[in-house]
Amino acid sequence: MEDIADKYFEVAMKTPRPAPKEYIAEMLKLWETIKENPVDVNNSYLIVHDIVKEALKANLLDVAEKWAEIGMQYEGIHNLGGEGAFQVGVVAFAKGDLEKAKQYFKMAKKNSGWRNFRNKDPAYRALIDKKKQ
Repeated sequence: MEDIADKYFEVAMKTPRPAPKEYIAEMLKLWETIKENPVDVNNSYLIVHDIVKEALKANLLDVAEKWAEIGMQYEGIHNLGGEGAFQVGVVAFAKGDLEKAKQYFKMAKKNSGWRNFRNKDPAYRALIDKKKQ
């Protein structure tokens, strides 16, 4: 089975870190080198995660949404803790779709408790935490 980790870290650890749009372009080039179904490639989710994260930084919300949805293919396979669902929720929140954000945040919480919410915007947790409402 293919593993993309070495190639990923080569790009991800560059200093200085490229601007978000440049970094996304580099990750997309790396993604295109994957010959198998990406979900079957070890560590390919790192690329997806980074694209979403950098797209959010650059306010490229449609790009973030597309890649967050791709990340959901990894749920229950490589991501057992709801990381993909959490990212979809973050993107939906950024786009103002609070119902979708709530749905995916609940999914993430079900898989990992509040772990994904630690050190993140408290508004994410408040959206689904009955104690905070």
